[in-house]
Amino acid sequence: MNEDQPSLQPVEVTPPPSLDPVPPPQPTGKSKTMLWIASLVAAILVVGGGAWWYVSSHRTKPVVIRNVKVGLMTPLQGVYTNSGTSIESGVQFAQQQLSAKGLNVTLLVKDTNCEGTKAVQAVKDFAAQGVVAIVGDVCSSATLAAIPVATQYKIPMVSPSSTNPSISQTGQYMFRTVPSDAFSADFAADLIYTKEAHHKLAIIHGDEAYGTGLNTAVSASFQKLGGTVVASESFVNESTNVATQVAHIKAAKPDALYIGSNSLTSAIAVLDQLQSQGVSLPIYSAETLKDPTFLKDVGTQAEGLKVIAVSEGTPAYVEKSYAKFGKDPDIYNAQSYDAYQAIFEALKTGANSGEAVMKALHTVSFDGASGRIKFDAHGDVAPNYTVYKVVNGVYKAQN
Repeated sequence: MNEDQPSLQPVEVTPPPSLDPVPPPQPTGKSKTMLWIASLVAAILVVGGGAWWYVSSHRTKPVVIRNVKVGLMTPLQGVYTNSGTSIESGVQFAQQQLSAKGLNVTLLVKDTNCEGTKAVQAVKDFAAQGVVAIVGDVCSSATLAAIPVATQYKIPMVSPSSTNPSISQTGQYMFRTVPSDAFSADFAADLIYTKEAHHKLAIIHGDEAYGTGLNTAVSASFQKLGGTVVASESFVNESTNVATQVAHIKAAKPDALYIGSNSLTSAIAVLDQLQSQGVSLPIYSAETLKDPTFLKDVGTQAEGLKVIAVSEGTPAYVEKSYAKFGKDPDIYNAQSYDAYQAIFEALKTGANSGEAVMKALHTVSFDGASGRIKFDAHGDVAPNYTVYKVVNGVYKAQN
């Protein structure tokens, strides 16, 4: 402490006035009404702005249209025109009936005349046009020629009518909505040997893939059951010169005859020769002879013929087809509808390339125009057959 400094005395300080805010004056009358209106407008703006934000942020996105191309290979002229046009009709009918949001399918058609070289060129043309899947071909020989090229370009093929058993071994890009002749052969052998008790069989067939495939398969199935194939005769496809073959069959003394031919002309010639040479016996064939043109041209010689045919369509499809075309479906019409639908179902998964469509086809499953469609590991479907007997010049279902 420094004693030389004067002592400090306490100073009394007056406290400041209160700092509490003065309450604002309360609105009354007209000013109160204006304040309420202003608050309401503000609330509307806030809520409206929120609603606009919600709608804007949840607005439905525009549909993106996928444009894809599908090819059809089929004979539209020549001896296979009936089958070819029936298949084209079935595919076009399916295209008209089936639709999916955002999916636009363009169908490109090429006439192959069931010729291997034309089928190969058709695949190459389709590849250049950006096709992602093909319906076809119709004849087994054309399909077998085309599938290696289609596999090279990674374009899956779905045949509605190629039945040669070897097609099952052509790889993952090949599918069909018609059963393999391996199934047809078992069915035929069981019908001829077991149900109708014919134990000695003769076979006459065309020399193309379809005929030779049937001959091999039916022979194996019939002999497996215990029967004997007493004659196996081939003819040049579309030939009418079959007298020698029929003579060999007559000499073999069979209990029954099986015709494996996709040529109506040759089949008619066989029946003519059987009549000319006095051969009378039960006759069976595969589905290619279930054809109105065949019955019209062959006359009474086909009476009693039994045709083992694939499904002409479910009752619902037959009714729908009749309403559209005024007649029952022709051969392979229902299977062609299903071939297109199988591709369409694959496209619906979002597949945009041939490889993607191929993978999707291995998973598709649906109740189709011809029956249940589900491909096995070989691209085949389960068998579904009806036996038709020619009675008074018309086909009558037997089962």
